[in-house]
Amino acid sequence: MKKIFLLSVVIGSLFASNIVKILPFDNYPIPTCQTIEKNKKQYYLIPYETKAKVIKWDSSITKGSKKFFFAKIDMMNPVYVQIINGPLKGKKCRVDYFYIHLIK
Repeated sequence: MKKIFLLSVVIGSLFASNIVKILPFDNYPIPTCQTIEKNKKQYYLIPYETKAKVIKWDSSITKGSKKFFFAKIDMMNPVYVQIINGPLKGKKCRVDYFYIHLIK
């Protein structure tokens, strides 16, 4: 019984860490996204505090670097998400990294 409970806590923690808010950043007041469907590239404005589930993090975030890490970060690296609320609910999009904020 303890093993099942522990496994569910771990899985729940992993899922929760992949839920993000998409928020404005610095001189970019309105977040945008690009659809990732083949042969159908479209761009959308994302409403404030839209939530999304991360489908795929950029490798610079997941794998790191052998050099000084911050020298390798590009704030425009893509994060692939599926929108889970608002008018874009269900859309799978590419969002620039600097718009992504983790939710607890």
